[in-house]
Amino acid sequence: MKRFIIHTLGCKVNQYESCQIEQWLRSHGFCPAAPGSPVDLAVINTCCVTRTAASKSRQAARKLRKQYPSAILLITGCLPAGPLEETADLPKTAVLAADKNQLLDTLHSLFAQSNHIKPDETSKTTNSRKIKHKNDLCLQEFDSCDPFGPLQSFSGQTRAFLKIQDGCDVWCTYCIVPKIRSRIWSKPLDVILEEAQTLTAAGHKEIVLTGIFLGAWGRPTARRKYWDISQPNPLPSLLKQLLAIPNLIRLRLSSLEPADVTDELIEVYQQYPNLVPHLHLPLQSGSDAILKRMARQYTSEEFLRICRKLQERLDRPAITTDIIVGFPGETEEDFEKTVEICRQVGFAKMHIFPFSPRRGTAAARMKPPVPAGIIRRRAEKLQELDKELQETFRRQFLGQTVRVILEQTNPPAGRCDRYFMVDCSAAKANSPLAAGQVVYVTLTD
Repeated sequence: MKRFIIHTLGCKVNQYESCQIEQWLRSHGFCPAAPGSPVDLAVINTCCVTRTAASKSRQAARKLRKQYPSAILLITGCLPAGPLEETADLPKTAVLAADKNQLLDTLHSLFAQSNHIKPDETSKTTNSRKIKHKNDLCLQEFDSCDPFGPLQSFSGQTRAFLKIQDGCDVWCTYCIVPKIRSRIWSKPLDVILEEAQTLTAAGHKEIVLTGIFLGAWGRPTARRKYWDISQPNPLPSLLKQLLAIPNLIRLRLSSLEPADVTDELIEVYQQYPNLVPHLHLPLQSGSDAILKRMARQYTSEEFLRICRKLQERLDRPAITTDIIVGFPGETEEDFEKTVEICRQVGFAKMHIFPFSPRRGTAAARMKPPVPAGIIRRRAEKLQELDKELQETFRRQFLGQTVRVILEQTNPPAGRCDRYFMVDCSAAKANSPLAAGQVVYVTLTD
């Protein structure tokens, strides 16, 4: 077995972990399969945060099995760790690995088989198709370190994702993640700094810090009420050390909860120009009644106050968000409160999700449901508002020079510090442009 492919669904954490898998396979003599060539190992890193994501993961697994009938099909990620019934229609010949320790054992076993090595010469293996669940002792015994280790580079990308945290125990009522990634874990500081230095040395000029609950880095829980407020917030200190790394042009945070934005954190944004003024803060709803039903850890007024503070202290920050439309019990008044907050904040981008009940969550049992037609109408209204707000936000920068890291060269384009894409095809350059290159362009349209 020498040739492999990896198919990834879901979030930045999954993308990071797929890169780790690829790095491990390459280091053990495997190579990526060329398009159209035979495949010995097909890995699918799945997502099941929503019913749709779980369905797409199963469809992708069946498609890979049909496309590569003789390959070993290895299914990992969130789906195998989710509800057992959701794996019932996966290909029977697939190998399931529901956590990273089990995945590493499985890869060692496959490596041993392909090289005619006895399994105990590489690593202890497991024959189980399912991980033990969160109440079992095995999860408490796992090593605190990441079994796959740090990345040397983020393959094929100009931006490098750097996972520093995993797990959530907040239990928002619509979210299944605490059942799947229940173990709160923080990457040690020295490992983060070394990995960031390595990624920068490999040519990545931008690093995106990511995690399941990024603001819980360095803490034993993501539940804010249990945090020791007498202790300093660990995240700003980490950022200061990362931002001192030579040649790190941009550092970006993938997502924060609103209450993670403290005065101390804002001061770091003010002091370090390579910490870009883009914050993704999920609102989910502008109605306090709905936020309470969602079990979110803030009120609408607290969210607004945080956004106003950011806009007062930073130069036109890009604030992006997630919104769930049609949560059970959402009235027209609740929805209009969401619309009003969106207008007040002036989001640079909104990700709009029509509510879909996720089996295994409290929200799936909540009443009354919002009719599908009303959900669709509300989502369309927010999508139109999103277009309006995006254009309003971007027009502020017409005639100004912005910094862009090119992600493609034909035509040349890339993201600026505030995350929106910039078409650089009209820019004049003294030499050919390359992906990953930093350019400064004046926005004309």
